[in-house]
Amino acid sequence: MTVVRLLDKIPFDMICLDPNKEVGKIADDPEEIAREKEKKLFEAKFPGKNFVPKQKAFGRSSAGAVQSRKQMSVLERQREEFNAERIQKDLEDQEKRRKAKELPPKPIDALERFTKK
Repeated sequence: MTVVRLLDKIPFDMICLDPNKEVGKIADDPEEIAREKEKKLFEAKFPGKNFVPKQKAFGRSSAGAVQSRKQMSVLERQREEFNAERIQKDLEDQEKRRKAKELPPKPIDALERFTKK
C-alpha cells in the first residue's frame, strides 16, 4: 500500500522497469540459496555421499543468554535461601506467640497471687 502511494507522488517519467530482469520473478529464499551452496561444497569434498543439512539452533548460545541464565540461577538460589530463612523465622515467631498465650501456672498458695513478681 505504501509503495503505491509513493509511486503516485513521483512523476511517471521517473518510473521505469529494468528490461534485463523478469518482472514477475520471485526472489529465492536466502536460506534456500545457502543450503544449495552447502550442498555443492559437500558434493565437491565428498563425492558419492548424501548431503544432510544441519538444523541450526537459535538463541540459546549467545553470550547474553548464557549470562542471563547464570544470573537467574544465582537469584533463584538466593530466593530459596531467603524463603527457607523466612519460614524458619515464621515458625519461631509462632512458637513464641503460642508460649506467650499459654496461661501462667496456677498459684500454689492462695496468698501467692499477692506477691510481687
